Amino acid sequence: MKLRIISNKDIAFCIWLRNLVNNKRWPWIGRDFVGTVPRGLLEGAAEFSYPPIQSFSFEKHPLEDFDNYSSKFKGFIKKVEKIHSKEWRKYEKDLRSGKKFLSKTIKKYGDFIIKTISKTSKNKWRFSEIWFVPVIYAGGTVVGNKVFVGCNNRTEDKFLNLIIHESFHVNEPPREEMEKFTKNFRLPRDSREIATVLMTNKVINRLNKKFKINLPPQNFHSYFREAIVKFQPGLYKLAENSKSFYSLIKSVDDFLSKKGYKGYY
Repeated sequence: MKLRIISNKDIAFCIWLRNLVNNKRWPWIGRDFVGTVPRGLLEGAAEFSYPPIQSFSFEKHPLEDFDNYSSKFKGFIKKVEKIHSKEWRKYEKDLRSGKKFLSKTIKKYGDFIIKTISKTSKNKWRFSEIWFVPVIYAGGTVVGNKVFVGCNNRTEDKFLNLIIHESFHVNEPPREEMEKFTKNFRLPRDSREIATVLMTNKVINRLNKKFKINLPPQNFHSYFREAIVKFQPGLYKLAENSKSFYSLIKSVDDFLSKKGYKGYY
């Protein structure tokens, strides 16, 4: 497995644009644009969610991926790119620090993390390389084999947690296979995300033991943390006994369904 750090403004703009046009479908990312993108643009962005974004390669500027976009979409891209460029300049220091930390982390822990993820999940890697791309975003996003790592106001502990968590998503089976597996689950997306946090913490525990460090566990995301706080002891017990990522997702879904958890997604 080859781990690459790709610091590229055009590629970072691609994921920023993808998140922007999906801010209504994915409300947990909408807060990143409040106060930055004018309300009119923010509310109208959903018009371009499908199908244009699906044609992005996330390897170059979006206008270089396909030259047959509508004039309206091209105009929207040029307009919001000015906002992204302004934010990029604002966070240049964070982006440089993020790139530096990514380089240091991958050099020191990368091989161990990649091997431990596969060993823990029991999933083989589908890709021969992973790209880690610093972006102006408070969280992390995965598209294929690309991990977009938000550099805004991030401590080193949270940075490393994020790298492990998002790498787990790269390690997941193809979406069609995952959807088939979770077809009859009551809480497929919640269970998958919660299981990813639990798996991330298993890797963190092994990382701490191997390198004699004290990286804290990753917290559950704020959008459902309060709803499941009373279930956390039981969830951690499930993780201890899990044999694979698939089995843990199923166990989480069964457990939370029995507890009456209604789900976030």
